[in-house]
Amino acid sequence: MKKKLVLILFFGLMLNAFAQQRLIENFDYTAGDSLGAHGWTSFSGGATNRLLVTSPGLTYSGYPLSGIGNATTLTTTGQDAYVPMTSSVDTSNASAVYAFFLVNVSSAQVGRVFRGFLAFYFDNILQL
Repeated sequence: MKKKLVLILFFGLMLNAFAQQRLIENFDYTAGDSLGAHGWTSFSGGATNRLLVTSPGLTYSGYPLSGIGNATTLTTTGQDAYVPMTSSVDTSNASAVYAFFLVNVSSAQVGRVFRGFLAFYFDNILQL
């Protein structure tokens, strides 16, 4: 039986009432396009199971960006990629960084998939 799980992940501390959006990715591209054609950088997996834009996008009631754009589908093997941020994040003054995303998990392997993903992303991309 397939289980669907939609997650919204919020983390960090809010120390400043003003926020700037550093990155928004709604996968607002044509279904079938490679993410590499839209600024994403592959860091492992080569061309095996390339990350492609899939349709339809994800929805979640009450979420302001719900239903905008499409999605991408991850497999257990293949390409891994990230989208570089266009501006740096200043962490010298105790700034907070918040991230949120919608995820639909139809099946999963045992492990710490998102923990590993977030650790890689923040250690290597944001340089916190």
